[in-house]
Amino acid sequence: MRRLLYVPILHSEADMGDSGSALALETRNLVGKQRWEAHCNTVEGFWENIASYLEPYDPCLLKLYQDGMPVGDALGGRIAEKAAARGSRNYQLLLKLIDKGAELRKTEDAALLVQEHENIRRGLENPQSSPQTRSCRAEQERLTEARDRTIAHAVNSTLREGEIGVLFVGAAHDVCRHLDRDIQVEEVKRRDSLRAYLAALISGDPYDLRMLSDDLAPKGAPGQE
Repeated sequence: MRRLLYVPILHSEADMGDSGSALALETRNLVGKQRWEAHCNTVEGFWENIASYLEPYDPCLLKLYQDGMPVGDALGGRIAEKAAARGSRNYQLLLKLIDKGAELRKTEDAALLVQEHENIRRGLENPQSSPQTRSCRAEQERLTEARDRTIAHAVNSTLREGEIGVLFVGAAHDVCRHLDRDIQVEEVKRRDSLRAYLAALISGDPYDLRMLSDDLAPKGAPGQE
């Protein structure tokens, strides 16, 4: 049996590289200072929650697939170190697992990531209602779909019988529908909860933040099989 722990994630500014500061500023201006600060606290608690969930698993059995990671092994580890040094809780957890024996695997196509970075940059440079921005949104949907297929292919082609994969991927993605049917997928967090939270954050609607801590999937036997 091939087993995959699917971890839909909340990105932080530190995860987003060169675009992170601009994206964070745009979101902060949109939602307001108080709501943004509450969101940052939510992201911290979210990652503490994920780390606690993974703690019982034997790291030597874990094969890590990371959103935005175009290489694996030692080179991927160096990329993770840089992101962790910027303050990314995602990559800090990744490094902790690697240090304990988990294996980091190539997950994405570098060319698609470059295209997405350029598309985000163009989107940030144009007003929200402009034709260019609408074009950027359509292109983002295409790139997200292409990345979903690429990520799924990486998992399908490298996750072996008896291994436990852990996929960290943004909540906007839907990789599951492209995975091989023999892969047992366990959603550590409910994607619909994260999406509802992010929609409420942007719209200003109320949302019970505790749901992001309370919707953890029940653990199976924690990595001992």
